[in-house]
Amino acid sequence: MSLHHDQQDTIDFTECYVGEPPAGSVADDLARARSARQRRRRNAGAAAGGIAALALSALLIGTLQSAGTISQPADQPKPPAATASRDQERTGPEREGTKEEAAKRQAEAERRAAEQAEGEKRAKEREQKQAEAEKRAAEQEQKQAEAEKRAAEQEQKQAEAEKRAAEQEQKQKGGAAEREAAEKAAKQEAAEREAAKAAKDEAAKRQAEEEAKRRATER
Repeated sequence: MSLHHDQQDTIDFTECYVGEPPAGSVADDLARARSARQRRRRNAGAAAGGIAALALSALLIGTLQSAGTISQPADQPKPPAATASRDQERTGPEREGTKEEAAKRQAEAERRAAEQAEGEKRAKEREQKQAEAEKRAAEQEQKQAEAEKRAAEQEQKQAEAEKRAAEQEQKQKGGAAEREAAEKAAKQEAAEREAAKAAKDEAAKRQAEEEAKRRATER
């Protein structure tokens, strides 16, 4: 008697004989059916594993290609004929399970690609902030150089005033008029020194304020 694999779990082998069944015939049929079922399960498991591995490899390659990590090959290899044949031999529930697994792997790959894109976005934002901070630092250095230039010009003017005062004092030596002129020159010199000091202090104050703002912005 032949056994159909769809009926292997429902056939009562004792009903296939009239009278007493031959010794050992039912046990032999049960053993053969069990062996055939185990072979089919092993073959189905091997085929599912092979298809799953190929699907995962193709999914990973596609993800890397879309992300630009690897280049697109000129010719895509075709799946082996034996694998395609085993896939055609799958039952409906087995194919649905394979589709669900492929969908899960695709979702996982998409999630990882999204995380990678988010990481790259954050890296670009950090680079942009760093560039802006460097730009502000360069502007602060330029302002400081301009303040130092103004202070140097003020010191030069003060030196010229002191020179004129000395010349004036030399000319007006002797007599009350000369002393008065000397006092006037001294007062003028003191006023110029005070003005130069005030300008220098103002420049230093502005520089300190700008430095404090820059440090607060960087933090």
